[in-house]
Amino acid sequence: MEDATSTAPIEIFVEVVSVVIGVQVLGYACKRSGVINKEGEVGLSTYLGHVGLPALLFRQIATLDWATLDWRLLAAIIGAKGLVCLISLALGPLVTRHTDPNGTSYLHAGLMILTTTNSDDIGLGYPLFTSLYPPALYNHVFLLAALQAPPAPPEPP
Repeated sequence: MEDATSTAPIEIFVEVVSVVIGVQVLGYACKRSGVINKEGEVGLSTYLGHVGLPALLFRQIATLDWATLDWRLLAAIIGAKGLVCLISLALGPLVTRHTDPNGTSYLHAGLMILTTTNSDDIGLGYPLFTSLYPPALYNHVFLLAALQAPPAPPEPP
């Protein structure tokens, strides 16, 4: 990828989106053709979820220069996600039928919260972020991804 100062932002954006879509198509083709079987998929998923991504997030947070963070931007993003959570909680009872069991409105609200506030900050967000914003803001993506990362599921007994 060329320097952002010599290339128009839309060109960088198209290049980044093309690479991300290309990787997704490659993964689909590998799975569909049998290059990656079920055991390989489980192993890759386990490695990425329990080792690769946590190590990447830890390294980025540990080496983060806290003085370069734009705290207003972080507060705005967290505030916007909080507002979406409140709206989802209010909409939960509105999309629940009266015949549904008790507590279903909270289930609907929780599903709305998950689908509206979680995003692919690392896989798609970081490449797009780096194509559109100056390098001083890159660390925000890793900090936000670490804040919304779910805890590891408990080990089966």
